[in-house]
Amino acid sequence: MAETVTVRRGGSYLTIPALAVDRYKAKGYDVVDANGNIIDASVPNDVTILKRAYEEHVAEIKKLKEEIAQLKSEKIAEPVKHSKLFGTEVEEPEEVVVEKKATSRKTKKSV
Repeated sequence: MAETVTVRRGGSYLTIPALAVDRYKAKGYDVVDANGNIIDASVPNDVTILKRAYEEHVAEIKKLKEEIAQLKSEKIAEPVKHSKLFGTEVEEPEEVVVEKKATSRKTKKSV
């Protein structure tokens, strides 16, 4: 038996052969699963839907650009020190002073 796929446009659902999916997507049908969730959306052909999608995307891009600018300004305001070894923030090492103690060594002389 040939594999079938369910597609939807508006409120109508169709069960079609898997080989015909591209033709139905070109007509505006979305591929859906058994629960009606969209698996593969088609590109809309309606001008009003395209305009609405365009406006939504422009608004989202503007919001994301503002968020990026805010995050960059926070990052510049507070510089982070990176370790070459770990790539994480590290504290400045404190100076360590090592004092040498005088040691006396006894040597054995052979007689």
